[in-house]
Amino acid sequence: MSQWRGLLRLLGENAGRERRSKEREVDHLPSPLRLACIVPVAVAAMVWVIMPLLSRWFAGWLSR
Repeated sequence: MSQWRGLLRLLGENAGRERRSKEREVDHLPSPLRLACIVPVAVAAMVWVIMPLLSRWFAGWLSR
């Protein structure tokens, strides 16, 4: 714990609070651009995680 305190002293007293007060990196982007960044991640999760699980759970029903 004392290592962290020493590091914070070196960086300055507000080093721990500075990151929380800043806005997020995507806050300055317009909404359509934010959506364009999120959609590929959501599609990848659907294809690589959710679809294989659904296929396993409903394999019998799907093979009829």
